[in-house]
Amino acid sequence: FSASVFDNAQWRAASSELTFTANDTIPALSRVSVSVAASNNIRVPPTGTRSRNTGVRVSSNAVSGRVVPTDVQAVQAVGYFMHSQFNFAPFFDTQPLPKAGNLSVLDFEFRAEMKLLFNESIVLHLPDFSLPRGAVD
Repeated sequence: FSASVFDNAQWRAASSELTFTANDTIPALSRVSVSVAASNNIRVPPTGTRSRNTGVRVSSNAVSGRVVPTDVQAVQAVGYFMHSQFNFAPFFDTQPLPKAGNLSVLDFEFRAEMKLLFNESIVLHLPDFSLPRGAVD
């Protein structure tokens, strides 16, 4: 992690707490920014985060002003799909089941936990799928 006023941080898995210990005095009203590198292996929750009511809280044991756990005012929202399902249907009525290498109808169903705004996109990564030669991408 990087911050000039902290020289170490400790993760407590049992309580999901990340504690930073100051290595110098931080004057009141100072703006402090701390960055924890991805190499420290802290992960975003599998259900994403909401911008409100996230449970993310901050507290301090500062002698000059103890702070009880208080909601963080702004948390970046990270969306996720609560439910998603991908199915195939035969393209031709004479074909009873989808078949590898053949044209197929693709049905994708999902329930997003985040709002999708006008002009935003959903992208399906489909490795090894293809369009027939000459078809327009």
